[in-house]
Amino acid sequence: MPDGVHQSLILVILVPKHNDEKFSVLYEYKPYRKDDNFFYFDQPNIFNLARRGFIIAKVGICGTGSSQDVPIECEYTTQELDDCEHVIKQLADYSLSDGLVRMYGHCAGDPCSTYNDCDGSMICLNGKCGDVGSTVCNTPCTWIGHCCGDSCSTYDDCDGSLICVNGKCSSDSSSNGGGDGTCSPSGVLQGTHTLCNTENFSTCCKSNVNYTQYTCSPSSTSSAILTLNSFREGGDGGFGGACYGAFYPDTQRVVALSTGWFNRGSRCGKMITIHGNGKTTTAEVVDECDSVHGCDDEHAGQPPCRNNIVDGSPAVWQALGVSKNDPRYGQLSVSWND
Repeated sequence: MPDGVHQSLILVILVPKHNDEKFSVLYEYKPYRKDDNFFYFDQPNIFNLARRGFIIAKVGICGTGSSQDVPIECEYTTQELDDCEHVIKQLADYSLSDGLVRMYGHCAGDPCSTYNDCDGSMICLNGKCGDVGSTVCNTPCTWIGHCCGDSCSTYDDCDGSLICVNGKCSSDSSSNGGGDGTCSPSGVLQGTHTLCNTENFSTCCKSNVNYTQYTCSPSSTSSAILTLNSFREGGDGGFGGACYGAFYPDTQRVVALSTGWFNRGSRCGKMITIHGNGKTTTAEVVDECDSVHGCDDEHAGQPPCRNNIVDGSPAVWQALGVSKNDPRYGQLSVSWND
């Protein structure tokens, strides 16, 4: 950069068939996750685009990942934007580039797993970036293959509060979370921008984005999502566990349950059995994965949990045999029981 700082770059280049062949560049400017396990999630898209004749460039914003300098206090500062323009110019001047540099990966219709994967005010809806209210079934979904419109046979085949209607996962506006086993949203929390702990693929709240709230969880525990959380002091779990106000080392098998399953602390201190990745383990319930509140210091700047979450410590993931290099690390379909 003009100020002498070196930014870190992952560059996927193509071998030209002849000396004059040039390629357009697809450019992604990453404030985080350029070097972590999310890269493995991106790999199929990267190589698919490369096979279509694009050079792929993933650049880490200064002060993040393996780039130099110190983190910038505010998002999208003048320095960030200036650096972005300089990188674009360098990519346009690259010897194999045809001079065209396009940014990709965070626009409407692009794949996503969390709200942070989408540009501007867009959020992650059913595995794709989109605007709130842009689809009839706009319940956030990250269990890919079990989202709105996907094939199903039973309620357990569908993510979160979605239910199986005529062989397709869909939302049911007539459901009240009663005796039929479903769980409908109880309200909406408007997001505010606050300091956020992004450890373990955590989603951060965005200002003026509406986040779905739930006071219930599905009656069935056979289609839960295991997420990753550090319960140690200073970890992305925020304050001490809701059960005892305590912190726990990453080596201890502990979990937080979505509000409905947490059931006002009735499962505190109890061991649950978790089935996933062809293995089984046990873990102690020590915290609530709050499905109602969020976007504050207590919740580490993260939005309310989905209603079918088992938030497990690293030790739980290790016991299920899912390593950090596994693209499923951080989000895994599981079932559990008391």
